[in-house]
Amino acid sequence: MPTSPENLRPRVAERCVARHRIETLMRSLATDSGGRAPVEHGLRGQPARRRTRERLTRDDVWRLLELATGVEPSAALVAALHEASRGNAEPAAALLRELLAAGPGRVSLEEYMFRREGEYWTIAYESRVIRLHESNGLRYLARLLRQPGQPVPVTELAERGAGAGDHASLERARLAVTKAIRIALAHIAAAHPGLGQHLGATVRRGYSCVYLPDPRTPIAWTE
Repeated sequence: MPTSPENLRPRVAERCVARHRIETLMRSLATDSGGRAPVEHGLRGQPARRRTRERLTRDDVWRLLELATGVEPSAALVAALHEASRGNAEPAAALLRELLAAGPGRVSLEEYMFRREGEYWTIAYESRVIRLHESNGLRYLARLLRQPGQPVPVTELAERGAGAGDHASLERARLAVTKAIRIALAHIAAAHPGLGQHLGATVRRGYSCVYLPDPRTPIAWTE
């Protein structure tokens, strides 16, 4: 889609909303020196009570970071901020201020990355990041990307052993592996068309699978 003022307005509006939500979050994370919830002083003669803060889920933290920075946050960062928001809030507030100050153009990110983080894969290609849920197909692709130009038998990808079974077993492994890779490629293409096109053109499937990038423009994938 071409960039135009009309196309940019929704992004600018979303960024403004994100900054407002982050600033509200940081205010809500403020605690007293003991790390307890803020005290609301009652009227004269009434006991003071503690104000209850709404607890953020990990998904809340992940979405806020994504909106504030413009890139997918790592699972480790989300987990750290989520835990901080439930107790000692100062580290969380400091990190969020750093993210806001950095902006999307100053976030450190590997250009080509295929990394598993818990139940998700963080995948970066040409400075754009996506996150996809763990699947066999993504694990197979990660193995192929680690060794470009080197065919891997489907029995090895399926962890059945290179010499396991007869032709029928080999055929079942081929069908299972190629189907899993096809589904993974479809999910990647839906989230990142550029990467989907690249992998669709360079990943060969059969009784052996191989990743064959253009040797004139080699890609060093990091994990």
